[in-house]
Amino acid sequence: MAGEVLYSSVKFPQENKGRKAADQTSIGDGNDVTYAAVKFEEAPSAQKKGKESDVACAAVKFSEAPCDQQQETSIGTSDTSVCRVPSCRQVAFGVTLLCLLLMAVMIFFAFYFVGTLKGVPHCPQEWDLSSGKCYYFSTNTMNWSSSHENCTSMGGDLVIIETVEEQRFLSEKTKQILNNTGLNTNEQMSHWIGLTDVVKEEDWRWVDNRTLNSTVYWATRQHDGGKEPDVFSQKDPSGEDCAHLLPVKNNTMNIWYDASCSSQFKRICETTPQLL
Repeated sequence: MAGEVLYSSVKFPQENKGRKAADQTSIGDGNDVTYAAVKFEEAPSAQKKGKESDVACAAVKFSEAPCDQQQETSIGTSDTSVCRVPSCRQVAFGVTLLCLLLMAVMIFFAFYFVGTLKGVPHCPQEWDLSSGKCYYFSTNTMNWSSSHENCTSMGGDLVIIETVEEQRFLSEKTKQILNNTGLNTNEQMSHWIGLTDVVKEEDWRWVDNRTLNSTVYWATRQHDGGKEPDVFSQKDPSGEDCAHLLPVKNNTMNIWYDASCSSQFKRICETTPQLL
């Protein structure tokens, strides 16, 4: 048996002096069992000279029993989690992993919401946003040239009407403004737009020098049934070279008129919205 290790269930009574050793290696009440690794060795030479009835020397080493051995000794009891309790290192690793996961989720949502809000168009104060453009409807009047300069000084220009939706929006908006103010004369209701043929007669161009491609928005005069624009020079010998929008109650399309550029009308400015 030399060199072999045997596990044995050893129970120390209270009066036994070996109780101290048992208390150091076992946690529990007086009925707990402490396992001891007992290694039997040959007795020293001096011991061999003794009587044959003498007890052989034994090296006794107290240690924890293997998990399978502990489970065997725990049969009959309700506590079988001796070897299943996670270590402090495992618990710390799990908590750290959970914290990192929560942090990743928070960062994701933060970037998601910032990305969602980023790129939202924003107009200056007193400007209206519609279809990706900002519009300013003035309350005072100026001639066409001064109106053009005023719009550019605010970072925009006189409005360039490019779509049917834009035409309808401007028409409805100007009618709403006029209804709220109670104005009723052509001079009070008219708004300059960024269209003129001042450079060349009947060559109507926008303020960005683009040629007017459609004539569907020109109005029909009520007093003679004539079609705008016309060459009328009774008020201004230079003619009528600037276009304005005159809202009509039941018409949102054919509301463009030409007039003398020195006339005093309100104005509609437009600009590109800023992105937050």
